Amino acid sequence: MSSYSSFNSQSLDCRLLTLSSIDFLSTSLEAVNKTSSILPSFDAEDVKTLLNAILTNQQTCYDGLQSLPSSVGSVSSDLSIPISNNTQLYSVTLAFLTKGWVPKDRNGVPKQPKRHIRFGKELLLLQVGGGKVENSIGVVRVGRVRRSKNSNKQLQSETGVICQCSIGSGFEGYQDTLYTHSRKQLYRECDIYGTVDFIFGDATVVLQNCNIYPRQPNKGQSNVITAQCRMYPDFKTGISIHNCTIEPTPELASSNYKVKTYLGRPWKKYSRTIYIQNSMGSLIDPAGWLAWSGDFALSTLYYAEYNNTGLGSNNTTRVQWPGYHVINARDAANFTISNFLEGDNWLPNTGVPYTGGLI
Repeated sequence: MSSYSSFNSQSLDCRLLTLSSIDFLSTSLEAVNKTSSILPSFDAEDVKTLLNAILTNQQTCYDGLQSLPSSVGSVSSDLSIPISNNTQLYSVTLAFLTKGWVPKDRNGVPKQPKRHIRFGKELLLLQVGGGKVENSIGVVRVGRVRRSKNSNKQLQSETGVICQCSIGSGFEGYQDTLYTHSRKQLYRECDIYGTVDFIFGDATVVLQNCNIYPRQPNKGQSNVITAQCRMYPDFKTGISIHNCTIEPTPELASSNYKVKTYLGRPWKKYSRTIYIQNSMGSLIDPAGWLAWSGDFALSTLYYAEYNNTGLGSNNTTRVQWPGYHVINARDAANFTISNFLEGDNWLPNTGVPYTGGLI
């Protein structure tokens, strides 16, 4: 692809993201303008989710601009200051919202502490409006494509529920299979396949009762299930994997696990991923987690495990990072559907079965 084509494609991506952000901001202002005092808890959390999504959209656009060829690289430099200013403005707004409108006595999730993803035509885009259910088998089962280290065929979802689907099977699910980009998401009873960072993004997302299948990667690669990219400590975002089964594909199993498989690594500074009550096969490396580069984010990330079972769940030899935790039931409950997604407020209307708390 020429430099000109790359710039045009990225410009289109940024335009789509900006239009989405304008819609989010308009919805947020409408909610806040309805009251001069304290927003209802659920409304306040919705506004926070939308502001988080605006920042994620902005960062996604900027990451894409930075990946452009050097011949058009000055564009990202020209935009760095205004993007930085906007980021600070939205961050301050988010902080004001937390202090000014959210009830102080609300029990919520505690504040724990260069990739280019295309949003254009090559992305299999699944947009799910607030509360809508996508219930189908084989959502991302399309034609054969050339196997590469990073297929551009991905599933990207906005707020909603994905139920009983197969993601990344066939020839598609290798690197970056499931892009949980932003807002609130639930994946229930899905089969998810991949190799490198195949569940990634910055949504507030729970995967429940899913089958996660790491597969045989390209030569020299390790499997990494998640790459969560929370950018700021005030973001409520993160990946919660609850009551899922993690087992290898037959191809990977027949290799006698010469390939290492990890639970996750930090894409951004405040990456947050939690594994709760899952069955983990012996394919999981004893260290559990993988660093991104050197000691980047090891003291600011929040990675946690609670009451997992199976040969891969032994946490006695896990990484000794400041941000890694073996948590108790009280902490784990913060990352369930009822608390993390506030699912009891909107999921019953979808008709999708779910377990709100711990099992």
